[in-house]
Amino acid sequence: MTHEAASALTAVRVIDADGHYLEPPQGLADYITPRYRDWAPHVVRRSDGTDWWEGRGWWDDNPTGGYRRASGIVGLAGIGRWRDQNHTAYESTGLNYLDANHAAHDATARLSVMTDEGIDAAVLYPSQSLVWVRDRDYAEALLRALNDWLGDWIGADRSRLYGVVHLGVVRDVSWACEEVRRCVDRYGFKAVCIRNTHASEDARWWDTEFDPLWATCQDLDIAVGIHPVAGDTSYGASRYFGMAGRTPIQLFLRTPFANPVDMMNVIGGLIGGGVLERFPRLRVAILESGGGWLVSFLERLDSRFEHVGNALPTKLSLTPSDYFRRQCWISFDPEEAALTLTAKWLGADRIIWGSDFPHPDAFFPGVLKMLEDNLTELPQHDRDRILRANAAELYGLR
Repeated sequence: MTHEAASALTAVRVIDADGHYLEPPQGLADYITPRYRDWAPHVVRRSDGTDWWEGRGWWDDNPTGGYRRASGIVGLAGIGRWRDQNHTAYESTGLNYLDANHAAHDATARLSVMTDEGIDAAVLYPSQSLVWVRDRDYAEALLRALNDWLGDWIGADRSRLYGVVHLGVVRDVSWACEEVRRCVDRYGFKAVCIRNTHASEDARWWDTEFDPLWATCQDLDIAVGIHPVAGDTSYGASRYFGMAGRTPIQLFLRTPFANPVDMMNVIGGLIGGGVLERFPRLRVAILESGGGWLVSFLERLDSRFEHVGNALPTKLSLTPSDYFRRQCWISFDPEEAALTLTAKWLGADRIIWGSDFPHPDAFFPGVLKMLEDNLTELPQHDRDRILRANAAELYGLR
């Protein structure tokens, strides 16, 4: 970090630990390898006034629908039609991707929105490109292009905008390690973004084949942000419980159900499988899955560990909840009722918050007041930690 960025951060009061950008409607062809230049996804407005994604992209392996038509209301396509909390994608029929809040894909506009909302810095995760692209070679080229685009995008103000290395569903650990090193060296990214599902039904979070990636993140002192997107066909709860589709009940259930279920699998695997024991300086963030389920889950893991912990293949030196307290953070939505309870049981220093801007379920404008109102039962020191200090510690924003 430059001296100027470090000095600016000392005045930071609020850090958004899980903001998002919208993939650029144009321009990826300038970043992607020449082999795939003609395939690069881009938005085209047709003669009937609707926006469509053309090229090859994140929609190809997804049965959720709505991805090609950037003005659709199904799945993540609705992101592009949202302006504020009173004008949502699901209530409006007139907005297109190109009509979205410009702060979604324009850095200068984003900084203005952050200032208006009282957010001093934001760590930025992807949106539509979170979904699984089955063709590994193309997926890696697309991810690399997006990372390069983001590296330039945050150049609008590197003391307020922080990027993450988008790795998606990890299937080639060597490529992932190389991409992490490249983006940290070139752009100073503060974390990696990994999906909470797998590309193979046989993959497990504790598989030692992932160890080089954990070692790379630990050695580079960057965080691992585990991020969901429910509804695609990668190997996770949406696939196993039949929620990767377009019916209203699938749309209704999959995010509140699949996101925390997959995150339980992540936490249980990283702890019970010995990953956090092997990599004691690894920092892990559980993102955008709510937080109210965490206390009960950790309590049950602790109980199970007490009874059968000796049978685990890796000898654990801590209880599951203590591994979480040492190395993990969880992101809460600003209005969640269980936030205060979790802070008291787990520790306020393990809690971060995310705006989810500019997604349709984000609270905008007014997210910060909602969060502050929800923190009134906690002492000022804990409130300050949740608003800023925890994210600064997680992402190394010193």
